[in-house]
Amino acid sequence: MISLTLLKSTGYGAPAQSVSVFPDKVHEGEMLWVDAESPTAQELADLKSRFDLDEYAIEDVVHRNRGRSWREYGKNVFAVIHVPDVRSHKSGIIELFVFFPRTGS
Repeated sequence: MISLTLLKSTGYGAPAQSVSVFPDKVHEGEMLWVDAESPTAQELADLKSRFDLDEYAIEDVVHRNRGRSWREYGKNVFAVIHVPDVRSHKSGIIELFVFFPRTGS
């Protein structure tokens, strides 16, 4: 399942807006958060195409539990971040997969 949230960097507490379709453009001062929870193979293929993601980065998402990492794939950076999960009086670790554009040279 894919959920989209458009965030605006207009200061602390700036509103987040859920959107149902990918925006044509993400403007300066905005960030599009794509939450792909248990994505299907087709959803991953669509994200790969839309964001020009590297095949190896997609494999990192599919083959979980590889530990924390930070890798550069072409024009993107891919990071696996471990975040504590303490819901329902149980503890565990959530793997957060983050892609963002590489900046600089």
